[in-house]
Amino acid sequence: MVLLGKLVDDLGADGRTVLAITHDMDFCAEHFDRVIVLEDGGISWDGPVDRWLAQAADTAGQAYELPQMTRLGRRLGWEGSVSTVTGFLEHLAPGTGPAPLVSTAP
Repeated sequence: MVLLGKLVDDLGADGRTVLAITHDMDFCAEHFDRVIVLEDGGISWDGPVDRWLAQAADTAGQAYELPQMTRLGRRLGWEGSVSTVTGFLEHLAPGTGPAPLVSTAP
């Protein structure tokens, strides 16, 4: 998936439109700005990935799961939407989120 992600990122950076059909929300969160969610034969969401993740309810029983970082952030009680590893680490940065539970001091 790393090579596919790089290809998607490179095509997007070149100004090309990339369309992917997937149940892999981690991949979507990492490589796409917009998501269209299809449910029951129709469009249930069309818009920015981060806005969808912020409002998405529990996905139990759905054909997809929220990204791992989104689920972890919610379990930690974080407000808003964290969807990528980079976003998760930024949320842990001093002054932007809760302090890490484990000391990082040498």
